[in-house]
Amino acid sequence: GINAEYGVGVNFYGKRLLAGYAPEPLIAHDLLTALETQKPSHVEWTEPFEEHVFHFKNGMDIYYPTLLSLHKRIEICRAFQTGIAIWELGQGLDYFMDLL
Repeated sequence: GINAEYGVGVNFYGKRLLAGYAPEPLIAHDLLTALETQKPSHVEWTEPFEEHVFHFKNGMDIYYPTLLSLHKRIEICRAFQTGIAIWELGQGLDYFMDLL
């Protein structure tokens, strides 16, 4: 059964980082706006965080969960038989619910 003593928090929002500014939380609408108006210069998978990061030419980086990063977190929870608490359920991309 599920280990009732432990749970893992999984966020459905991201973080925007820009040099000289404090990191800001980023919801789906903000991510989609950034992708439509600025187009990232490249996207990479970051091993330490197991999350995708979108790099923009203006120096902004956006760390945002994707199906792959959410899948990896869910698999860890399954392996350790822990519960999952989703932070900001309504702030993620619509397709995130496909994993639940």
